[in-house]
Amino acid sequence: MGRTILEMIGEFGKNVQAIAGMGVRAKVMSGSDKVTSRTDPAVVACWMKEAVGRLDGLAGKRVRGGIMARCGTACIRANGVFIPRAEARRKKFVTEDDFLAAEVRRPLAGTRLERRGNILFHTYTPRSFNPPRRCYCRLVAALPIQHRIVTLAGPRGGPKPGDEDHE
Repeated sequence: MGRTILEMIGEFGKNVQAIAGMGVRAKVMSGSDKVTSRTDPAVVACWMKEAVGRLDGLAGKRVRGGIMARCGTACIRANGVFIPRAEARRKKFVTEDDFLAAEVRRPLAGTRLERRGNILFHTYTPRSFNPPRRCYCRLVAALPIQHRIVTLAGPRGGPKPGDEDHE
């Protein structure tokens, strides 16, 4: 499941280059050549936080949102095992409503589901794990607690008040 840290960093760099160009990529990815498969995860997380900070200073909101959307798509592809598992759970129920009711009652670890009418809210809750995580992304999950994670403002804006661990 998933990909190696080096593959993920490489994918991030490719996404920056594809949307923002080679010049921005070179600046954002500065220092990535020092990350190896043996680099402490906290060091990787601090480098990633700094890389995202550089990206924030070099690219506008729409460009940053496009880059993060590509990263999200790559993450879903790499961790796609969850989709067949959800499909298998769905097959156990006669109706979609029964399936959703069961999922709301017993969501997967690290998530919370809430249904309001025809809208289903799926919230990631990495702090509910034991030990708690700050994020699902392996690139920043080991970020030391004294560092803050700030979500990039995508096309629809940034974090909203009350968003978990996004200050």
